[in-house]
Amino acid sequence: MDSKSPKGILVTGAPRSGTSWVGRMLSLASDTNYLHEPLNNQFAVKTFHEEPFPYWFMYLSKDNQDAYLKKISRMIGLQPGPRISKKGKQIPVIKDPIAVFSSEWLANTYDLDVVFLVRHPGAVIKSILTLEWNTKPKIFFRQRPLMDAYLSEYEAELREYQNLDNKLAQAALMWKMIYHVAHIFQERNPNWIFMRHEDLCGDPVEKFSTIFSNIGLDFTEQIGQDIMDYSSSSNPVQPANHWDIRRNSRSNIDAWHNYFSRDQISEIRALVEPISSHYYQDNEWPLA
Repeated sequence: MDSKSPKGILVTGAPRSGTSWVGRMLSLASDTNYLHEPLNNQFAVKTFHEEPFPYWFMYLSKDNQDAYLKKISRMIGLQPGPRISKKGKQIPVIKDPIAVFSSEWLANTYDLDVVFLVRHPGAVIKSILTLEWNTKPKIFFRQRPLMDAYLSEYEAELREYQNLDNKLAQAALMWKMIYHVAHIFQERNPNWIFMRHEDLCGDPVEKFSTIFSNIGLDFTEQIGQDIMDYSSSSNPVQPANHWDIRRNSRSNIDAWHNYFSRDQISEIRALVEPISSHYYQDNEWPLA
């Protein structure tokens, strides 16, 4: 590990945006250590043996950091401050979509490199609905500091959808809020790597090679072969186990198109605009 090597790497984005795949592929580098979702209370308790956080999608900032700094440092094995080259020290790859709203604080506090995944809202929403995950708005507006800092313009929508049984709209609103904040972070942090899931799926070896190079990890021939194996056309598009990251990456790009009706696709686009237009053009919607 030299002076260009990262102190730590945060892989984040919306849930179901490919963070597990990217985190695991970056962890193929010999000097890395994979950490799975420390801000997810399920793993905070069972894996890291810490008390749960008070909120889902916990928002950490300078205003509340004193209560959590020691806990986070224990979980990720890093101390606050700039990177110091230490021969033989493992680089933590922190895969955590639940940390998405805390990503800027984490990066600034621990001097982390950030890989931020973006995935088409149709694909994310399809995956969330298939898994029957809860995205009820209360998990967001209970955090007043988060609402005041970034999401105040969505409060009326959050309260509207809170009491409606419209899981598609709730998931769409979650996507829109996450990438509203992501776009702010992207403009403030030009050194962060923002990668669209679709681009990664279209050319995994080339795109991963670029990510490895940009964050100072060695990309070996064996790593390239492993990435090809994980994204091969011989893999299923949708594995039986949703945690299985071996997938047919190219076919996975448009797998959501036939899941929704024409009206539902129109509804999703209306719900996620104008934020989605930062990342996806007209021709990337199947009805365009």
